[in-house]
Amino acid sequence: MAGADGRPRNDGYSTLARQAREGIVDAHSLPDVPAGAYMLKIGMYDASTQARFAVSAADGAVLPDGILPLGTIAIP
Repeated sequence: MAGADGRPRNDGYSTLARQAREGIVDAHSLPDVPAGAYMLKIGMYDASTQARFAVSAADGAVLPDGILPLGTIAIP
C-alpha cells in the first residue's frame, strides 16, 4: 500500500476555491512498487479534523470510508 497527501496542483490550489463540476488535474508520485496490479483510490478529508468527506457513486450510493476507486493499473 502506498499513498500521497497534498493539496491539488502541488499545493498551489486550494480545494476551497473549487467550483461545482470543476475537474482538477493533479499528479502525485508514489514510491517504487513491485510489478503487479494495483487499485487506485482517492479521497478527501478535512485537514484540521482528519475526517474524510462523504463520497457518492454515480448512482447516488454512498461509498464506504469516503474512498472513490478509480480503477486498476498494471505495473510491469
